Amino acid sequence: MQNNIRRVRLSQGLSLEKVAKAVGTTKGQIQKLEKGERRLTLGWMTRLARALNVSVAELLPRGEEIVDDNAYDNEILQILGLLNEKDKRLLVQIASTFLKRPQPD
Repeated sequence: MQNNIRRVRLSQGLSLEKVAKAVGTTKGQIQKLEKGERRLTLGWMTRLARALNVSVAELLPRGEEIVDDNAYDNEILQILGLLNEKDKRLLVQIASTFLKRPQPD
């Protein structure tokens, strides 16, 4: 799957090694993900987005979906990509309350 991982990483001046360390994997795995040689799942996208301090949607070209077995995950990510930061915070608060989990600051 095409993605923007390499473009985002390079725009931030980050090496493969630094991203790999932040994600908890190897340089080779990051290279494979960037080139589309490894299946890009929701789990990988979430880990990479955190490490690069971007949204999952920013790592995907427009119109692309994450390869995952759960269609609901794709739908949720598409919706999140349309929300502004205030609405994302509100959604996290609602989900945290629903799941009875502590809310992030």
